[in-house]
Amino acid sequence: MHDAGVQASVVAPHSTVQGLLYFDLRSQFELLNTAHLYVPEIVAIEKNRGLMYFEIDLSRSAEH
Repeated sequence: MHDAGVQASVVAPHSTVQGLLYFDLRSQFELLNTAHLYVPEIVAIEKNRGLMYFEIDLSRSAEH
C-alpha cells in the first residue's frame, strides 16, 4: 500500500498529483466527525515566497 501513497513533494503549476493519504486514528473513529486536512507552507518555487494554506473538510458532516 505504501506504493499507492502520494510520491511527490513538488507539484508543478497547472498539474495534479494522485495518490492516497493515510491517517492513523488509533481506533479513535469519532475524530472523523470533525476531520479537516490542513496543508501549511505552500510555496511558489520560482520566487520562494509563501502563498497561503490549503484546507479540505473531510468530516462526515461534509457529506450533506
